[in-house]
Amino acid sequence: MKRWLTRLTQWRVSAPAAFFLLTLWGLGWYIVYSLFLFLLVPGWLDFLLDCDDLRLLLAIPYWCWIITGLGAVGAMLLFFHRIAQQVCSGWLMRWCVAWGTGVLLVLLTAAENWSTVEPTVIWLARCLVTLVFPLLIQKELNRRSVGLVCGNFLCWSGGMFLVGIVWTGLLLRGGWVWEAVEVRQKLGTFIEIDQAAAGFLRLSGSGWAWLLLAGLLLLLAGYGFTAVIWAEAEGGKLRRMFGKKVVVPWGMALSCFVFSLLLALWASQESERDKTALERRFGYPLTSAGLQERYCRSGSPDPEFWSRLAMARKEVARQTAGPLEEFCNRSPRWFQLHSEELERLREGFGFCEKPLQELDRAFGGVLLRGERRLSEEEAVQFEDCCGEIIQSYLLWGLWRLRSALAEQDGESALAIYRRMENCNTVGIVNWISGVGWISGEEKRLDALELLLESGLCSSGWLRQEGEKLAASEKKIDEIEEEAFYADVVFILDALETEATRETVKAGSFSYRVAQPGKLRFLFPQLWWYCAADRRTLLQAYNVPGLRDVPEKELERKPYVICSIVLPGTNGYGNRFLMLKARCRAMRALIAAELSRRENGAWPEKLEPMPIDPFSGKPLLYRAGTQVWSVGPNGIDEDGLGGYDEAVRRQCDDIRAIVRIGE
Repeated sequence: MKRWLTRLTQWRVSAPAAFFLLTLWGLGWYIVYSLFLFLLVPGWLDFLLDCDDLRLLLAIPYWCWIITGLGAVGAMLLFFHRIAQQVCSGWLMRWCVAWGTGVLLVLLTAAENWSTVEPTVIWLARCLVTLVFPLLIQKELNRRSVGLVCGNFLCWSGGMFLVGIVWTGLLLRGGWVWEAVEVRQKLGTFIEIDQAAAGFLRLSGSGWAWLLLAGLLLLLAGYGFTAVIWAEAEGGKLRRMFGKKVVVPWGMALSCFVFSLLLALWASQESERDKTALERRFGYPLTSAGLQERYCRSGSPDPEFWSRLAMARKEVARQTAGPLEEFCNRSPRWFQLHSEELERLREGFGFCEKPLQELDRAFGGVLLRGERRLSEEEAVQFEDCCGEIIQSYLLWGLWRLRSALAEQDGESALAIYRRMENCNTVGIVNWISGVGWISGEEKRLDALELLLESGLCSSGWLRQEGEKLAASEKKIDEIEEEAFYADVVFILDALETEATRETVKAGSFSYRVAQPGKLRFLFPQLWWYCAADRRTLLQAYNVPGLRDVPEKELERKPYVICSIVLPGTNGYGNRFLMLKARCRAMRALIAAELSRRENGAWPEKLEPMPIDPFSGKPLLYRAGTQVWSVGPNGIDEDGLGGYDEAVRRQCDDIRAIVRIGE
């Protein structure tokens, strides 16, 4: 071991060679990261995307930087040791190395993991390499030599500190904030220092870019100081430090920067073209203003009207919290009621008769709409308000309808059903309220099944409902298109909001974060990646419907936004198709009931039978029992369903099933 260390310390590392390795270390990660993105974004590294975490792939440039860094540090130590021996301070140099190694071992032994001590180790190494060792290799200490060493230390330390502030701001924006507790445990002191500095400087907007530029300039100044110190220590000329070996990495880094900038500009222009094409596809601009223009053509909803209904809903919920609590988590359609439960149900709604009457009057006719436009904040509040009201009222309506049918009160049951029908006609549609509208329609169809099972509806009324169901199928397509448009607007608006957000919160902590868009000309690789991600998202949405979005095809693409936004889009579109299948099944079953009333028996076949939207074949029919669709999985599971909750949840057909009786 001693012989090996002796041979190692005898290696002659010149100042230009050590300076070349330092240059390669500083620029190598940038070059490797750029080349990595050049291969990753176009899809040439898709075979590596079998791993679940994209951060594992992004760690490749990091480990390349670590490996080159170890080589550079080793070369610098050998250079410092050789020069220190010449100025008779080799023993002091070895003592400093031994002391630094001992401190490192103590830190690694006491630490739980590497990430806990990584910043401390980097700070210690920076002090040794930029301050202590350069002082040891000085032939004589004078103002000039001490000034050079101090300038070297201050420039490297200040540059790394400023760049670290920006890097922390990007990390906190990029997902570490959601692991705030773990991050604070590992790097809490350093994050607090960076965040305190960001708060002191009041960083926002372009301030992050100027800070990053200042940090890079300081690092460049430290790089120049290092060249001067090492050249004078070896007694050579400064120009020898900047030979061809050093020029090549700088040329490669500059080429990567220019090429990335050109790619980013091209991807941004193509992204705007794709956005324009998508706006032509929908016929409206992809903005919140365009969304309001499309869905508030007859005037904006009246917020005062809905505020009054919200108060009534809260009053009903408060007064029924105890008596009706046992019914809130049960499905009114498939839950069989006994006489005692029916009595508790009547008593529960009896406690809140007055606020329920106000809701009944409101939904007894056409919903009111105002003349004034809603602000964006008012629109969000309105959406949340009316969504809660509608879902609560429809659920209560189903239980009230069950109670009315149990008393054979057909007139009251039909009035409840008509109010439920009016309630679900609100035209605010986006990702959340689109799902809410589907849920409301499913509750309305549940109510229609209950009415059909009861036998209290006249044939004329059933024919009228059959015609309404045929019209509802066309409305489903319209609502799906509106939901698709609103979904795209909501996502793009959320991305714009996220890109310009200056602070993020995690629990009780609030962090200042950098805006990547402001750093685009200093770090064009990130700009190009984000533009390519956005362009892919816009192209994925330029399809006829939600079910046509290439969700599966983009699973293996290395795009963060697409991987977050697109999953579930096809399932969202399938919910509209399932609702259409259920409407068709309900219409067919109404036809079977009318045939039974006319002929005295259930028909063995229904002609013509509506087409199953999932299989493209006629819906399946069991005489006197049910009409069903094969559902999204395309497999006929015999239409199983009914009052067995466990069986219904396992059966895919239930989502398109309509049955009467058991």
